[in-house]
Amino acid sequence: MNHFVKLLIVSLGFLSFGTITSNAQEQVLATYGAELGPEDYFNSSGTRLTSINAIIAQDRANFHRFGIRHEFDRTDPIFGDKAARARISQVPVTICCDLEQHVTKGLDRGYRPFLAVTVFGQGGEVTRLHLEVPG
Repeated sequence: MNHFVKLLIVSLGFLSFGTITSNAQEQVLATYGAELGPEDYFNSSGTRLTSINAIIAQDRANFHRFGIRHEFDRTDPIFGDKAARARISQVPVTICCDLEQHVTKGLDRGYRPFLAVTVFGQGGEVTRLHLEVPG
């Protein structure tokens, strides 16, 4: 998928927030795109990550702390802080696709899934993540 098409899909995905079910008190804190590359599937010690929360946290650590940025990774205003990234493992994740298939395919076959990520919160604190594979 070329660069323009991915950006268009993400932009349209972000415009569809009204269709994402959320609690009345929750609000959208941030949206960003994440391309999961091979580095995102392993922690800093080289251990393979098995939960989507851990993979997302590693993606953000790679982006913010280690400067590992894939072509379609985008910044976010939340997870630049180590403590904020650590909280990713504690929040529920809602998924709008067969994400496990995309993540497994990404690790096993060199496919680099692209995710549209919506960060929800209350009072500035992250309450959940919504992940979607556009398209």
